[in-house]
Amino acid sequence: MSTCSKTGGQHQWLGDGKLCPENSKDHTVGTTVGYTCGNCGKVWDDNEDIIPPGSAFGKEIGFTLEDFDPFSYLYKIGDSIWVSFIELKGSDPFHPPMHTGKFRTMVETIRAKGLKVKIACPLARMEEIVTKCGYTKVRETVEGEEGDVWVAP
Repeated sequence: MSTCSKTGGQHQWLGDGKLCPENSKDHTVGTTVGYTCGNCGKVWDDNEDIIPPGSAFGKEIGFTLEDFDPFSYLYKIGDSIWVSFIELKGSDPFHPPMHTGKFRTMVETIRAKGLKVKIACPLARMEEIVTKCGYTKVRETVEGEEGDVWVAP
């Protein structure tokens, strides 16, 4: 995981969706920058462990900017995709639209690629979804922190 050169911690990715105005070592004119660190200005690329909606891998799994808020993101750690923060576009995270199927379809696509899906500390609505869908609650330690994690069946 790359760290922010300004804070020494995790990058604070901002889904700005801007087009690059000039060439740099990270991107070329006219490409969608999409995600930059709000602290150090690093441009996100597909080699990062974070997966924003609309990234190459995000599009492969149905995690698109058309459906998900640009501030949403997933993490890839080993053979698992971690749902960290996702929000359907135009929804209130505490009262999201019911039964759109977008999350379920994304999870099925991730699992078809041979990856596990894990959710740490889901909000109340997401906990209802994972309970209903048969996820298993386990204790895991990731990067030195132990906590409850819901794992897709």
